[in-house]
Amino acid sequence: MLHVHGIARHPLTGDLLVASHQGLFQKVDGKLARIGPAIDLMGFTIDDDGTLYASGHPAPGTDLPQPVGLITSQDTGRTWQVASLGGRSDFHALTVGPDGVIGFDGTLRHTSDNTTWTTRDIPSPPRVLAAAPTSGKVLATTSAGLLMSQDQGATWSSLDPPQTAVLVAWADEETIVTSSAEGRLATSRDAGQTWTLHPESIGQAEALWAGRTSDGQLEIIASVDGRVISTTDAGTTTQTLVQ
Repeated sequence: MLHVHGIARHPLTGDLLVASHQGLFQKVDGKLARIGPAIDLMGFTIDDDGTLYASGHPAPGTDLPQPVGLITSQDTGRTWQVASLGGRSDFHALTVGPDGVIGFDGTLRHTSDNTTWTTRDIPSPPRVLAAAPTSGKVLATTSAGLLMSQDQGATWSSLDPPQTAVLVAWADEETIVTSSAEGRLATSRDAGQTWTLHPESIGQAEALWAGRTSDGQLEIIASVDGRVISTTDAGTTTQTLVQ
């Protein structure tokens, strides 16, 4: 069973990617197949242009520093290059948006060029960071609640979802999805001003992703109890993508 840290559909191909303790996996013929080297991918995110960003720890014999710092891939994870902070940083939370990369390695950091980093303050350590696709607004799930920054992490304000958000994802510029410790999904269609709490529990999720299908439906993907599931009705029904 994979210990999943991150999950996403590739923005250019729609392929399902799963970042785990054992490396990056892609759904192929209904099963997960590992791509590239064995890296404990603690942080994982994808830019709209298809560039993969990650952090974590390489397996013995892997030609990467320990920890890897910020690494990037242009070939869907088959090969990785150290962008910066190799041997220094292990970003457990990581996101990329139009204003650059924000990560948390014990300190919140922002870079606009993948090389030069600026430290930021945040009221509480984030479990998950998520950047909106065009505005770059950043969400953080923390023990102090769900926080939002509109200035690359320089300042933060609080949002108030109906249950405490453990995981969070942007589906588009206005649509936010959260999951709670109880496994309940909540959605906001106005960037966090108002919320809908959905009745069905999907189970406690390890990782969460949200996006739009080709016909505009809200798709939510989560890793739950060793399965990767998808729902287009906010948890009322679910489909197992891989198990």
